[in-house]
Amino acid sequence: LQASPFIFSRTLDADRVLVALDQPAGRKTIQVFGLFADGTTLTDGYSGQQATVTGGTVTLTTPDRLLLLSR
Repeated sequence: LQASPFIFSRTLDADRVLVALDQPAGRKTIQVFGLFADGTTLTDGYSGQQATVTGGTVTLTTPDRLLLLSR
C-alpha cells in the first residue's frame, strides 16, 4: 500500500490486518487506505492500544516502530 514507511495489508476471508513498519516511536498517524471504514475501532496487536478510524487514518502513541492493526 505504501513503500516508505512500509505499510501493507493481509486479508483472509473477513479477517483483515494492516501492518506498518519503520514508524516513529511515539505518536504516529497511519493511513488505512480504505481497508477499514471511518468509525471502526482498531487494536494494535503489539501495544494493545485502540484507536478509531477518522478521515481514513488512525492515530496512536506507542513506543514501538511496528504496528499490527486489526478489528
